[in-house]
Amino acid sequence: SYENKVWGFMKIIFEENARAQLLTYLGFDSEKISRAATEFVDNSSSLSDGVSALSIDSKGTPAMAPEAEAAVQQALLVGNFEAAVECCFRSGNLADALVLASCGGAELWAKTQAEYFSREAKKRPFLSIVSAVMNNKLEELVSSSDPKKWQETLAILSTYGKSDEFPSLCLALGNRLEEAGDAPNASLCFMCGLKLDKAVKYWKFELEQANKAKGTTDLLALHAFIEKVTVYLQALDNNTVLDSDVSELFFAYAKALSDQGLFAIASKYCSFACYRSESQKCKELKDRLYRSKDSHYCLQAMGGSPPEFPYSSKSVGVAPARASSVSLASTSQSAQVSQQQKQHPATTTSQQYQQQHTTASNAQQQQQTVTSTHSASQEQIAQSGQSQQLPPGWVALQDSSSGKTYYANQSTGESSWEMPKAVQTTQAQQPSAYANGGTSYQQTQSAQQPAAAAGTKTSPPNASTPSSKVASKYGDGFVTSASHPELAERYGNTGTSSAYLGVARPGTAAVGESAAPSPAAESFDPNKPPEVSAEHKPIIDGLLAYVNALKGYPLSVSEKKQLAEIEKGVGIFTIKLSRSEIDANTASEVGNLVTALNSRDYVTAGKIQAALVNSDWRTHKDWLKGAKFLIQLANKKFR
Repeated sequence: SYENKVWGFMKIIFEENARAQLLTYLGFDSEKISRAATEFVDNSSSLSDGVSALSIDSKGTPAMAPEAEAAVQQALLVGNFEAAVECCFRSGNLADALVLASCGGAELWAKTQAEYFSREAKKRPFLSIVSAVMNNKLEELVSSSDPKKWQETLAILSTYGKSDEFPSLCLALGNRLEEAGDAPNASLCFMCGLKLDKAVKYWKFELEQANKAKGTTDLLALHAFIEKVTVYLQALDNNTVLDSDVSELFFAYAKALSDQGLFAIASKYCSFACYRSESQKCKELKDRLYRSKDSHYCLQAMGGSPPEFPYSSKSVGVAPARASSVSLASTSQSAQVSQQQKQHPATTTSQQYQQQHTTASNAQQQQQTVTSTHSASQEQIAQSGQSQQLPPGWVALQDSSSGKTYYANQSTGESSWEMPKAVQTTQAQQPSAYANGGTSYQQTQSAQQPAAAAGTKTSPPNASTPSSKVASKYGDGFVTSASHPELAERYGNTGTSSAYLGVARPGTAAVGESAAPSPAAESFDPNKPPEVSAEHKPIIDGLLAYVNALKGYPLSVSEKKQLAEIEKGVGIFTIKLSRSEIDANTASEVGNLVTALNSRDYVTAGKIQAALVNSDWRTHKDWLKGAKFLIQLANKKFR
């Protein structure tokens, strides 16, 4: 079959003595042919003398006429070989003419040969081969050859063609067969000439026929096409560029592989498709494969260089808030003012001024928030005064195939279908003035009103209060007053506070304590780490060994940032360990983590790190983040 021939020729191309192997594959075994010729000569010489004589007399050179023989002899006496040769031709003694011409110089020899071939080639077809070889006219031989005997012609080219001429001769033979309508065998000749663009034409025709018969893409036929091209490329120059049609088929194959979850293999064939290509869909597929779960292996298949990010970041934002949003907030503030006037009639005038001032400020602040962030919805701005936006480095993108929105981090290479946790920016809201007690509020207002009347701005109250310390301790501002009586006293929440009168309050946090300074601020020299106990020294040595090993690997920009975090984390861990600020159990778990890394058991190492995060994050988060990056980078580089 044709497929068998293709793979037969494919194998020969990679052989050291390819042209000799080609002759054998075409059916021309030189040893067998030589043996047959020798046996034929031997059989002829073993005939009886009478038969031999008869053969010579009947088929040998005819005798020369006496007049012609005399003329030849006279010409030789005076050294005129050209006249002697001409006399032999006229008398029909062609063999005598060739013998005499060999003594008359190169010009006479060439002229005699041409005359001999022109007279005898029609009677003896093999003489056309001899003429083409002797005169270096193999191209003429190809152009006049019989397409049905293409194997004999290819064998002649393989035997007599020069190394630098052989590819072009095979190309000429392939074109000759194409003109004759023999496209399959023409593609075989193109293969011998290492002409990918010509050889692949019939392979594409086969694929198109298979797709047409199936009514859709025939993945098995596509696989067979890609297999032939990929193997054939190994015999060509490394700079060979696929044409657009072949690149498109490689992209379709890579897409089919990625759809089946074979990301690393898809990356290899996607690189073929995208080689020196500016196709957007190729770039998008390479980026998706690079950010897949098999990112490390995909990167290796792509040659170790991360692909170009295929998208440009553009903030589309949202429409500016309409006046109704601000009006809603103003109406809500006005309602609060009216309610306060009913509850505190003594302070109605001062509170009304204060609330109106606050309402205008809040409305203006809400309008600015909507305009600046462009990330929160209008309802959220009007009701809660909060705005959302993506964390730094993240961009929202649209998948070209499904149309869904996904999110990519341009710094770390991460991607996610889920929106990353947005950064919340909460507008500070002052507690209601009347909650502090009417007396204190009146005192504050009486102190502030003269300044307001004079047209000067009043400074905000001192923020260094127990409530602010508690809020900063927990980071979110939502702290129960049940465990903090000082908050109950400040905000008047006496009902909750009185529930624990006379008994110990559960979960009372120490407000105002200052944490010890982090060792991150200290200088850490990996070459001279702080002294630790002999029991813990192997842990430190193992961590530093990984840091030094990773420095020797080529790293992307994001990986270099991760390595910086790793080195920082190792330094903090070492300093804390030298100060005995890390308990024995935690140190033992880190030792188990290093052991798992040495065994390339990254799953176990990840579980250990996750367990430490759950148990010790509050105390040791300054180095646990670096431990996570260490596991990720080691998993990529030390497979």
